[in-house]
Amino acid sequence: TFSGSGLTSLDLSQTKITTINTSTFNGATKLETVKLPSTVTRISDNAFKGTTALKTLTQEAPAPSETTPGPTGRAATNQLASTLTNIGNYAFAGTGLESIDLSLTGITTGLGNSAFQDAASLSDVTLPTGLKAIPAASFANTTALKSIKIPDTVNRINAGNSDFLGAFQGSGLESIDLSKTGIVKGGDTDASGSK
Repeated sequence: TFSGSGLTSLDLSQTKITTINTSTFNGATKLETVKLPSTVTRISDNAFKGTTALKTLTQEAPAPSETTPGPTGRAATNQLASTLTNIGNYAFAGTGLESIDLSLTGITTGLGNSAFQDAASLSDVTLPTGLKAIPAASFANTTALKSIKIPDTVNRINAGNSDFLGAFQGSGLESIDLSKTGIVKGGDTDASGSK
């Protein structure tokens, strides 16, 4: 719909959409600001891929009194809401985002391969508490990313192989603390290189 468009700003916060469909904003290189409603539960594959100017992404939080999420909650900059449970493959690959806060989201197994790959400006990431795994190339080539806290619920991080980039391959990571996770050093890997 907006793929490759010259759109610079979009406010969807008063709508009740539940999904940002595949490639909706793919290649919209002038898009800087997006406001999502609390009703969004899924951001599909390639949804924001290549939005190199994207710096501000907000999602309205459901109001505490609402039984059904609506558009009246307060949004924090680059923080996604508790209603979000799925981020697709390459959803934010190559964006201009400098930070992303997923701590409130309901993402446990719904983080896609290469979700933030090549987001070279991404330096501040907060992962959701219930996250189980960090898949292939999730944060590959995020050269500004220097440190990240891995939630203790994580029991698999893709280590990569000849066919797949590792979860953090090519990132700028200088430190990572896995001490509270269920990851076993030198554990078995599957076909995609996941440990």
